Amino acid sequence: MKRLLNVVWVMLLIGTLVLAGCSGKDKVEKEATAQPETTMADPEPAPTQEPTQEPTQEPTQEPASSEEEKLPALNASKFLEIKERLEVESAAITLDGQLDDWKGITSYSIEKDTSGADLKYKHEVALAWDGNSKLFIRGAISVPEKMFADRPKDSADWWNDDVFEVFLTPRLGKDDEDTIAMTKHYGMNAKNVFDNTAAKTNTTLNTIGVADGKWEFELEIVMDGDLQQAIQEKGLILAKFGVEVNSGGNEYSLLGRIGGFWDADNYIQLLFKQ
Repeated sequence: MKRLLNVVWVMLLIGTLVLAGCSGKDKVEKEATAQPETTMADPEPAPTQEPTQEPTQEPTQEPASSEEEKLPALNASKFLEIKERLEVESAAITLDGQLDDWKGITSYSIEKDTSGADLKYKHEVALAWDGNSKLFIRGAISVPEKMFADRPKDSADWWNDDVFEVFLTPRLGKDDEDTIAMTKHYGMNAKNVFDNTAAKTNTTLNTIGVADGKWEFELEIVMDGDLQQAIQEKGLILAKFGVEVNSGGNEYSLLGRIGGFWDADNYIQLLFKQ
């Protein structure tokens, strides 16, 4: 009986093991054949492409072609006591020999010749204008006792007298010749304003007198054409004021400048004030 029970127990044990093996096999097969679950992830957004901007091309600056940049500048080495410019005051001037209307107008001295040396004969010049087109000049020119003032109005060599000269130009030219072509030139002795191709005239001269080694005068110049246009547009023109004392050993001088009378780089700017 005991032996029978042992046999039964062994058979039960074997059956249990067989069942367990089948169950494990089925589980493995199921896991092998089972499809894995997949979760659909949100698609990553496509990278946004920045709009391509065409490179902006800076406007190419044309090389300076304006005439002014090519023009000669005033030469600082030729400046004396006057630098770039003089201010010309507006005043009511009458050419009548009475100098009361010149009171309060600045007078400038000429004490150096065109090389910068001291003058024997010194001079004074005052400037004013009528606020429109007339330039007024008062001169006090020192001269020897016997001055040269005999050449007539139409003289071809008037510059051999003792003379006062004015050069006016609306602007500087590209070179000396260009500046000369634009320049209006006025020359006068104690008796005449010269009228020829070398000294264009649009002037009125009133010689107050010649006494005690001094020639005093009032001068009116009408600034028309390009000169008046330059004053209207820019308020200034360029000028030279020169004196030749040929009776006193050929002394040549310019107001506030050294250098030749026709040098294109030794003008003075005249700024016209209302």
